[in-house]
Amino acid sequence: MKARNILTVAALLLTVAGAASGVFVLTGSQHLDVTTYHNSGDLYGSSTADILSGGSIYYANVNDNARLNVRRPSGLAIHDTVQVNNAGQVAVFSGSVHFLAPNHTSAVDISGGRVDHLGADGTATTDISGGSIGRIDLCEGSSVDMRGGDVSVVSSGYSSAVDISGGWINHLIANGTATVDISGGSVSQLSAGQTSSVTFHGYDFGATAGLSLNGPVVLDTGTLTGKWFDGTPWAIEISQHDFGATILAIPEPATLALLALGGLALIRRRRQSGR
Repeated sequence: MKARNILTVAALLLTVAGAASGVFVLTGSQHLDVTTYHNSGDLYGSSTADILSGGSIYYANVNDNARLNVRRPSGLAIHDTVQVNNAGQVAVFSGSVHFLAPNHTSAVDISGGRVDHLGADGTATTDISGGSIGRIDLCEGSSVDMRGGDVSVVSSGYSSAVDISGGWINHLIANGTATVDISGGSVSQLSAGQTSSVTFHGYDFGATAGLSLNGPVVLDTGTLTGKWFDGTPWAIEISQHDFGATILAIPEPATLALLALGGLALIRRRRQSGR
């Protein structure tokens, strides 16, 4: 009995000490509503935490299949960094986050609020449907699917991938072996460097201010104009176009026609081989 009491008191002291220092660690399927300031927070297993009104964390670490939801109506929810590892998940609905760092196979979902800087690595995925982001840096196979929101700078490198169908980007930078597909939204300026590949999916393309088109291939630098498939007109300044970089402007009807021709050719070859 005496040993059990000692263990109980020790556990209670640890809990009180953690609360006093503003530190929490969640494991298993534990859940915490964050409504006060915490120096740090660690999530493991399938645990969850919601940062609500009045709540904030200086540094957070989200691991395994754990999930951190930023639901603070306004104000700074994460003062320093959210490190997201393995299959960890972070969703930003409102409030402000200073730095988001998804790695490995983690996932980030931004539908509102403000993120000052997002730096992704590994095969981390980021889905953006709203909110505001200062800068995004992508490398090592990470990817962004952007359907809304606004971003000041997107810098993609190595084997990263960017898919843009909505929202607004002030400056899109493609480097390394990055691949970028744009089918909607608004991009003010594009820099295509190294051996990156950028493809515009639309129609009624035009080239001015030094830019030229050779079929679907965009050459030199200047202004590219066109329309998205919903009829929305757009214009983008291509300020950098390295020799090894590829920029394409592909109208969807032409793409479908090429696929159809390829399918017919394949059928013909099969018929000929079957004779």
